[in-house]
Amino acid sequence: MSTNDIAATQKYLSLPYCGCVRHWAQLSKAGDNAIEICDNYHRRTNRTRTTIMASNGKLDISVPVHAADGTPYKDVKVNYNTNWNIQQQKALRSAYNSTPFFEYYADDFNAFLNKRHEFLWQMNIEMMEMIASLIGIKLRYRLTEDYRTAITDGVDLRRGIEPKHLDVLGRGLKTVEYYQVFQEKFGFTPNLSILDMLFNTGPETLLILREMQEQ
Repeated sequence: MSTNDIAATQKYLSLPYCGCVRHWAQLSKAGDNAIEICDNYHRRTNRTRTTIMASNGKLDISVPVHAADGTPYKDVKVNYNTNWNIQQQKALRSAYNSTPFFEYYADDFNAFLNKRHEFLWQMNIEMMEMIASLIGIKLRYRLTEDYRTAITDGVDLRRGIEPKHLDVLGRGLKTVEYYQVFQEKFGFTPNLSILDMLFNTGPETLLILREMQEQ
């Protein structure tokens, strides 16, 4: 399948928390997106975490849940027994307060994190729609109604939800460097959370995502 075919056909994507840069480059491509919500939950995937760059290096910020491995994703509930949402607000401010666009978007993320979401998948959908609005992406997606092991009507990128299989999301994309606030300390770090690109580049985020799609 050629790069143009991948761009035009339906893409099957898992539903992460925030999502990495490559996930968003795929999501914003031409064509429709099928968002998988009928699979099972497994720990150590990006359904509950996203990786930002902090002053000491990469940092995973995560959402605790009430669920065991194998629980249907749609049944996984967010756990508010700790103040993880407040901790995330502090982590984002500590990491990105000096970036050019943090203050433009901080209120949106603080308001989101101050909500109490019952189900993880609903929280992740709402986060996806908020980020798309901030970037300026008109999302074309549908939610899956059943789980299929084999995908015959599109490109299967679902395994990209696993940190060790993030390369799956790189199909048909190229790496484009952008300004990162800790670049002098760590060098450019590709495929961080979309939050990293948004806070560092603001309105240019969509242009960079589109440049990633050019081969």
